[in-house]
Amino acid sequence: METAVGRFYHSPRFGTRPSLSKSERRFFLKTPRLRAKLGYATFRHSGFGTLFIDYDNDGARDIFMANGHILDNIELYHAETRYAETKLLYRNNGRGAFDNVSDKLGPDLQVPRVSRGAAMADVDNDGDLDVLVSNNGQAPQLFLNEAAPAIIGLRSL
Repeated sequence: METAVGRFYHSPRFGTRPSLSKSERRFFLKTPRLRAKLGYATFRHSGFGTLFIDYDNDGARDIFMANGHILDNIELYHAETRYAETKLLYRNNGRGAFDNVSDKLGPDLQVPRVSRGAAMADVDNDGDLDVLVSNNGQAPQLFLNEAAPAIIGLRSL
């Protein structure tokens, strides 16, 4: 069993990062976050809505993260951290690591929002998973997965 947990720390010791775990034995969890190329890449993101989703229908679970900081004045304390954050999509490359493909899937993922959760379903009944994101103080976003043989993209409605 594999789990992805969006968790929020913001201290010099722990930073801000999600946790990726793989169950090795009954009560032992191994965290391959750094080998999977997720540790530093997601350091400044909160990961409120984290999902395993096979967005490209290749049989490998990818990771979607809806993000948004909890403090609306965080920039007063951490100049490089923002309240509204972009969404992230990491493609499973099949070799134990994930590649950030967020900027390749259309501009809607790049718009910073204060997101608080995500759910997936095949909303348009076309055989691929779509994502609904709830945003704090703003309208929710529905990302329709437009997976095709040559073009893969997400667009929001």
